[in-house]
Amino acid sequence: MSLFSDAVMDLRHGFRLLRHRPGFAFAAILPLALGLGAATAMYSILDGLLLRPPAFTEPDRLVAIWATEQAWQNDPTISFRWDRIVIGHGDFEALEERSRTLSKVAAWSQSNGMLGDADGGYSLANEALVSSSIFDLLGLHPYLGRTFRSGEDVLNGPAIAMLGYETWQRNFAGDPAIIGRSIEYGGKRFTVVGVMPPGIILDRAMGIVAVWVPAFQGKGDIPSQHNRSYRGLGRLRTGSTLAQANAEVHRIFADVKAEWHGSAGGTGGKAVSYQDDQTLSTRPTLLLLAGATGLLVLIACVNLAMLMLGDITRRQGELVARNALGAAPGRLSRQLLAETLAISASGAVLGIGVGWAMLKVLIALAPADIAGLGQVRFDLPVFGFVAVSAALAGVVAGVLPVVAILRWRRYGAGGAGYGQTPRGEVRVQRALVGAEVAISLVMLVGCSLLGRALLKLTAIDPGFASDGLITVDYWPPVHQWGDSAAAIAFNAAAVRELSAIPGVTAVSGSNSGLFNGNASSSPLTVVGEDPNTAPRMVAQHEVLPGYFSTLRVPVVQGRDFSESDNASASKVAIVSASEARRDFPGVSPVGKLVRWQGQELAVVGVVADLHYNKLDAEFQPTIYVPAAQWWADWMSFLVRGAPGSASLRLIPVIRDRLLAINPAIYVESVSPVPALVRRSYAEESYRTLLGTLFGIVGTVLAAFGMFGVVSRTVAGRMREAGIRSALGAPAASITTLMLRETAIGAAFGLGAGLFLAVWLAQ
Repeated sequence: MSLFSDAVMDLRHGFRLLRHRPGFAFAAILPLALGLGAATAMYSILDGLLLRPPAFTEPDRLVAIWATEQAWQNDPTISFRWDRIVIGHGDFEALEERSRTLSKVAAWSQSNGMLGDADGGYSLANEALVSSSIFDLLGLHPYLGRTFRSGEDVLNGPAIAMLGYETWQRNFAGDPAIIGRSIEYGGKRFTVVGVMPPGIILDRAMGIVAVWVPAFQGKGDIPSQHNRSYRGLGRLRTGSTLAQANAEVHRIFADVKAEWHGSAGGTGGKAVSYQDDQTLSTRPTLLLLAGATGLLVLIACVNLAMLMLGDITRRQGELVARNALGAAPGRLSRQLLAETLAISASGAVLGIGVGWAMLKVLIALAPADIAGLGQVRFDLPVFGFVAVSAALAGVVAGVLPVVAILRWRRYGAGGAGYGQTPRGEVRVQRALVGAEVAISLVMLVGCSLLGRALLKLTAIDPGFASDGLITVDYWPPVHQWGDSAAAIAFNAAAVRELSAIPGVTAVSGSNSGLFNGNASSSPLTVVGEDPNTAPRMVAQHEVLPGYFSTLRVPVVQGRDFSESDNASASKVAIVSASEARRDFPGVSPVGKLVRWQGQELAVVGVVADLHYNKLDAEFQPTIYVPAAQWWADWMSFLVRGAPGSASLRLIPVIRDRLLAINPAIYVESVSPVPALVRRSYAEESYRTLLGTLFGIVGTVLAAFGMFGVVSRTVAGRMREAGIRSALGAPAASITTLMLRETAIGAAFGLGAGLFLAVWLAQ
């Protein structure tokens, strides 16, 4: 009990000292609060996006299941997803029957559609198409009604649906009589059988699920069709490991391929941690964040340690006198440790406020499409991080004065003259200065490298003139077009009306917009080549006439599409320069025939390559076909206006003109293309912002630390400086003497920091 009361008394004494020494308190608490605040804000993002497990039963046993195709690795069009291929109904059934490492498996996918509400209006909602097993697998129970039952997720199963809690509240006013009612989604009628609890997210990138629909009800889901359109999910059986599940999934998928086609042909599968799978796209940024957070906490610890070491040296006479009057070294050590803990506790309290404010700013500046950012919270785990970091800083900083006292007791306090720093403390101080300089230099070099990488990325030419270009994405009427003629008629009317807007110089469109994430591909072969040659994948776009001239992409060979390339004309295609190089090396592809989508097309032109989604991606071999010759029920229109901000005035006019043609469509977005291009590297920009912030905070903390060291050293040696000056020492030599130890430590820190920065930059 005496030890506890002594500790409480020491802490109270520590806080009293801070009140009576405001200058020292400011120099100690403010840098610590700044460092802890910045680290806390970053940790909050790190915890919300990477560390915090999903809110399902035993989330550490959940695995994501994908199919793999080794042959896709060498195809530039699809190499990015060779090991993340969706699975089919047949794959799912094989897993259910043959897996011994997974206790449960489920299949699911997410997409968007138009949802009718209680007032007769429509809004865009995301849908989860799920097998009935997913609810038991995740431990989900309905808020109202029931979930799907086995036998309902089958071909031509009942048209039933569940609503997300948020959708139920927003679109149907939380009506408890919703169970059994009919709703409209995607142009079809569904009977509501349940409402899910709030906040259920299957895919962080898609957000909270709005509508749940049973899987496997369409003809395309029949196992014999071998279609793949679902993501797999499994739960590890007790006693099974992730490595065992991964090997088993690979073998089962290879066996299924061999049974269907006689050979696995490099087909397989994999099982990975569900949480790791969900954070895959943001993990590089988050790991950078984790490293920088650790460095900031380390700088805060070093800062406080240097300050406390300087202070203990200044108080050397006081502490020696107290020891001579009977205060045991252990008692003095506990009191000094309590003083540093009082400083770290004060820094933690202030740091929470700094971190909260900084987190708000970071979230506001973050790109909207960072998956899971909406789930970042300033809550108990974050407070725990602050407490642990502050305690770590206090203990690390408090250990040095304790060691100093023990050294004085062992070797005597007279090892240094009055006002001088003992030789051992000089070496420690020099090492601390060097460590702080090295860490801050590493952070500065790191953020400069991030900035240089971002500049190189933004300098990449997308292959088209984006300035003044606007893209328009819309959803067809809820009940879809009656036939292709209706879609073609709307496209023609839209081009005509949009072209008539004053200030518009060109209008066209494609079934896959620019920098909106939409992409599709399919196999292509050249007619007349060796029949044993395997098909190659090409990116594909159905485009309206004038597409390339609207983008200002040159046709380098042959001709562009025209109005005569309609449904009654022979099917034609234009290929990209990269496709021409790959499949027609050394010859012109114009006039050649290719087989695509089961039909033969004549190549009539070659266009320059352009980027569609990522500036730093390789150019993909691409085929373009006239939209009028294929079933294209949706178009992303391109409208070119005057360069600069003048084109922004066209946005409301474009929206009004489209709705005037057909009020039943849903205009999802009218966006300037330069903004979409910037959004494509928004994560890189955000990573650079975080790195820059870390570098600035680290540099400020290092400056605080060195200022504290120098000022305390000078203050403690003023008597010595006066004596030297009285004995004739020039002012320059006294200044050099005062700064020498700090300068030596800083020089060592610069050398070590440059070495570490060069090594880490690799």
